[in-house]
Amino acid sequence: MAITIDNFEMPINAAMARDILQMNTNSFGIFTDVDRIYELQGLILLEIADAKKQIRKLSGSSNVNADNPHDVIDLLRTLGVPRQEFTTSVDGSLAKPVRTAILNNPDYSQDVHTIIETYDDYSTAKYNLSILRSWSQHPRCVQLNKANHRMGLARPTWSVLSTSRLQTSNPNLQGLSRVLSDVITEPKGYTLVRCDSGQIEPRINFSYFLRDELIMHLIAYYDDAYFGVLHYCTMTNEELQRCTENFETNFHPMEITDALKDKRQLIKRMVNAGSYGSNNLDSMDPTLSRSFEQRIKKHPKRLALEQNVQKAVESGVETFYSAFGTPVTPDSTSKYQKGSGNWYHHVIKCGINNPVQTTAADLMLISVNEASKILETAKDSWIAYYKHDEAAFYVSDQDAQNGFIDKLKDITAYNVRGWLPIPADSLVGVKASSKYPSYLGGA
Repeated sequence: MAITIDNFEMPINAAMARDILQMNTNSFGIFTDVDRIYELQGLILLEIADAKKQIRKLSGSSNVNADNPHDVIDLLRTLGVPRQEFTTSVDGSLAKPVRTAILNNPDYSQDVHTIIETYDDYSTAKYNLSILRSWSQHPRCVQLNKANHRMGLARPTWSVLSTSRLQTSNPNLQGLSRVLSDVITEPKGYTLVRCDSGQIEPRINFSYFLRDELIMHLIAYYDDAYFGVLHYCTMTNEELQRCTENFETNFHPMEITDALKDKRQLIKRMVNAGSYGSNNLDSMDPTLSRSFEQRIKKHPKRLALEQNVQKAVESGVETFYSAFGTPVTPDSTSKYQKGSGNWYHHVIKCGINNPVQTTAADLMLISVNEASKILETAKDSWIAYYKHDEAAFYVSDQDAQNGFIDKLKDITAYNVRGWLPIPADSLVGVKASSKYPSYLGGA
């Protein structure tokens, strides 16, 4: 069942949650599928080789090497991408924001877009390979998992980020992408149970920070934040006025077509980029981006939030608060140093963005606390990890027979009083992603 939250008092803080997770890690650990790690490394090496081959083919030259970003930049420049695309971003070179800006620009040719997409695939594959290599370095168990594959045993160290998120090192659990999730395995006698909060940040944002009753009605009707925002952005002014006055009488739902699903993907990108200050929206879909600009970015509550944050930063404030009152202060990074010219704008952006992230982290801490209380009554079951908005547990066969899978599989779903519900997707057992199907077999 979803966790019901009727007040905004935190039962534990991030340090206490870190200690709970560290105790579970030290006592039981996280089991890895060694054979699957090696299989994935092989599949990804083939993917990297194919991407490099595709880039050479698109360039018409065998001398273009994807390992050298300057080769790819020179290739893109010969196809009409100006030098400033690679120098105006603070990230520079071919960093992800630069690639996204080029990909979203419809003025560039299909060849340019294909090269960027291929380079994206190459970069992601290289990153995933580095993560897998780090995960392969942990002690190997003598046990076999349920599929009779060799297992490794990881005992990472848990720490707290400035946003109250929890992270691990040695190995980095947060870097393990969803398509690699079956690297985490289940020993014989236990079932791995995962649950992941759905659309947590937009639901928090529209429930608390940019609370608009009509948007909330639309999200609740479609049970989908992005269809809800899409309908809100594409309403006529007359329809918006009527639905604001009486939603139940005047609301007429959209027909969910394939074309509308494509629009949903665009609005999802706009919500994720535009809600936190990105201005590179027009290239996605000029008509839709203008509607998003007017209805969401220029929403009175959004503008008021930006004004309040800006005034606070101008007066020297650098600490902001989650919905639960948890403080969050921006960290200095290699890109943003306190006292530097870009620090002021960085703090404003963090003042808008970080409270949403920290509220999501607070909900995760509440989940850790609830899960810990449930497991106090279990015979032999453990928290495997909490990663972003996902939780995972090792439930023993005996505890599974006593209903503990059902008790835990919705532990990252939340019903906060007055907010949109936050659902959770659950997965019982281990399943390979469709991107990297497994050929290993097993018992």
